[in-house]
Amino acid sequence: MEATRTCPCWVQLIVAGLIFTVAFVLIFVFVIPGDIFYSIAIDSASGLDPPSPTDFSLARPEFNLTFRVTTNGLRRTVCVGAGIYVEVSYRCVPLAASPATPQRICVAPRKASDVPMFARGARIRLPGYMMDSLAADIQSGVEAFGVTLKQSSGGDRAGEGENVAKCGARRVGDVPARCDTLYTCPDGDPSRSAPHSAAASPRSTPHSAAASPRSAPDSAAMGNASRP
Repeated sequence: MEATRTCPCWVQLIVAGLIFTVAFVLIFVFVIPGDIFYSIAIDSASGLDPPSPTDFSLARPEFNLTFRVTTNGLRRTVCVGAGIYVEVSYRCVPLAASPATPQRICVAPRKASDVPMFARGARIRLPGYMMDSLAADIQSGVEAFGVTLKQSSGGDRAGEGENVAKCGARRVGDVPARCDTLYTCPDGDPSRSAPHSAAASPRSTPHSAAASPRSAPDSAAMGNASRP
């Protein structure tokens, strides 16, 4: 009677493990999309000087920004839905908001897509101490503005959108830095709101030539501030 040869169990386990590993890698590479990361930079700013020593308001603060989308995916292009806009604030008081993106932003695997954005506010009133602080920060070159990415809800007023990511403090002229999902300002706190402010709606479209994301700031603009 001839003995029957059988394959050892450990060989079968190794083969099964290799098959499982290859299948997992293929699914990860070809099926699962990569993560999306957001970065933001303030390229220039203007309109941050009060019209007079007794007027604690900013007539028209404006910010040119670069919104960067990246992905760590290996094979698939990923897209961000339309309606993303940015809100710029100083010490948690909103100063300006950009129009919402009209279409999706798509990024190829392991690539980046830069989108210029323009945020504008109007008649922003600040407490006297905060205006003094802003003026001192600008004079010393340490001014920093909070930037929040939001998803437009279709409303006509800025601030109605849902938070996507908090980008933290950004200085004018710094390179784009990655945003996170931590919110440092309490939403809905009336003490954080600037009275009589009218930040640009994310659905609005600037009408003047100064509204172009490529427009150059005027003589009072800060421009690309250098690091101290």
